[in-house]
Amino acid sequence: MKKSMLYVLAVLIAFSGAMVSKTGYAATPVNSNLSSQARQVLNYIESISGTSTLTGQHDKPGAPTSSFNQAKTITGQYPALWGSDMGFTSSGLDTMYNRQGVVNEAKSKRAAKSLVTLTWHMCRPDQAAPCSWDGNVYNAPLSSQQWNDIVTPGTSLYNQFIARIDEAVPYLQQLRDANVPVLWRPFHEMNGSWFWWGGNAANSKKLYQIMYNRFVQTHGLSNLIWVWNVDRPSNGAPANYYPGSSYVDILSMDIYSGDFNPSYYNTMVSLAAGKPIALGEVGDLPTPTQLNAQPKWAYFMGWTEHLTGSNTNAEIQTTYWDYRMITQNEVNVSRENAAYNRPAYASSTESASYPASFAFDANGGTRWASAWNPQEWIYVDLGATRSISGVRLAWEAAYAKKYQIQVSNDQSNWTTVYTNENGTGGENNIAFPATTARYVKMFAYERATTYGYSLWEFEVY
Repeated sequence: MKKSMLYVLAVLIAFSGAMVSKTGYAATPVNSNLSSQARQVLNYIESISGTSTLTGQHDKPGAPTSSFNQAKTITGQYPALWGSDMGFTSSGLDTMYNRQGVVNEAKSKRAAKSLVTLTWHMCRPDQAAPCSWDGNVYNAPLSSQQWNDIVTPGTSLYNQFIARIDEAVPYLQQLRDANVPVLWRPFHEMNGSWFWWGGNAANSKKLYQIMYNRFVQTHGLSNLIWVWNVDRPSNGAPANYYPGSSYVDILSMDIYSGDFNPSYYNTMVSLAAGKPIALGEVGDLPTPTQLNAQPKWAYFMGWTEHLTGSNTNAEIQTTYWDYRMITQNEVNVSRENAAYNRPAYASSTESASYPASFAFDANGGTRWASAWNPQEWIYVDLGATRSISGVRLAWEAAYAKKYQIQVSNDQSNWTTVYTNENGTGGENNIAFPATTARYVKMFAYERATTYGYSLWEFEVY
């Protein structure tokens, strides 16, 4: 249909990003030895980006299920993501002496389908642990000489730093050995100056890089998905603190007081360059309206006391009950493409080289192409009635400006579940309220070019 050079270019583009798999997504982790279970989680987060958002709730290590259970009481569902901390105090909610309890809870939560994320409010490495908050974790700045020493191998402070971060290793190894992937978010809010590890653009990111190399290369922690985190840009330009794409799987930002400024979102999307982005901590939960406007936040993590301290029950329910939100019962890490290699039908094909089946083969180098008509359709038989709530369309250059997603149980009576009258081509990740159907159709009724319509992939979830 197109000139050969355009076709070759499109194929190269299709293969230049994540390779296509049966699930439709295969992200490239920064750790080439990442465990299969962790790869599956990273692929899942990649796959929902732009379509859905995982609900999440943090709990402090001294009470590792309190807020998580409270979310269930308020909404009727547990969050899809559970988070906690390695701790720093000798007792109370922030205790470092319940790390084994945190490990045990992480195993339990993953067994119940929730994903797991951990962070660490770490005591300064030149001070004893456990420690107090003020003057040790918070409001405990390093001097210029200390900053130089802590990132310089062989210095006393560097050795203390290595010893301190190694304190977490036995617990993370337990999770590795139990096949529990961890969204690991160290040195959070790096661009802020309130934690001892933050506020130094040149060296804060070096701490992260040193930990990455130590945990991955020395200790073989193959279950960690590396989540880099900053506060809002007013506290320091995120790009200045970015350790580099070879160290980061997911980029995240902490946002409080409902300050979901579109510029923050755009900054993160741009810096991520295709990697997933997330809300590492929030006080006010993002509303459905805000997430519709900023759809690539793959998850949010409500901070412990802010769940009910910053949100009414009605506000929590509004977010959790929105059809875009994923709760624990809906987590589907395998997220198998229901349309993969299923029987396919189309209104037409441009030639035998572009059959309908090529849109459902999980091969980014083959495609369906229709005849050059204004109205065309393509649909797939899932083989049985299934619960579905989204599709992914990967358009070739011949895309639809106007199209619908329709579903049916008998191939005769079709119901429209989604309409787009401002199509721009590329990759369309589409979510709609869950429905049951055996057949799923893309019906196109206005072309963007003089050609017909062409899809590299048509996936159903």
